[in-house]
Amino acid sequence: MAKAGNGYSPEDYERLVKGEITLRELEGVSLEDYAGIAQVGHTLLDQGKVDQARTVYEGLRAMDPNHAYVRATLGAIYMRENRDIDALEQLNEALRLEPDSEYALVNRGEILLKGGFLAEAGRDFKRCIELDPNGKSPAAMRARALVMVVKDMLDNAAKQATA
Repeated sequence: MAKAGNGYSPEDYERLVKGEITLRELEGVSLEDYAGIAQVGHTLLDQGKVDQARTVYEGLRAMDPNHAYVRATLGAIYMRENRDIDALEQLNEALRLEPDSEYALVNRGEILLKGGFLAEAGRDFKRCIELDPNGKSPAAMRARALVMVVKDMLDNAAKQATA
């Protein structure tokens, strides 16, 4: 991007507004630096500093709204904050950008399950599990566990209904 003096050219702003470039690209932030900022946010999240992590990831989303990992992580943060609608929006966008994101699938499935959308949740869990045929992914292991919990709940409900 060509800077004119201290600012950007009108063409740069036009490309930004049209979505042809991201703010990250306009500002010249490398993918390596962007990933470094994401790592800081992840460390904050691991330390339980959810508010600070959210601030970092919301900033990353503003810099590059087309980054699936950032969208999925922001969705997970919103889940922790019980902001299910916001989380669902981020997870849907993450899956639009990266349809096979196991973490986005299991997290979206969990929100859908919580909302009573069993079939939709089941599809997300099933896809997540299919992506991990060796059973090693933490996301797929969580999906398997959630499927078992739902199965047990349904089995118990069926037993009570026939008793």
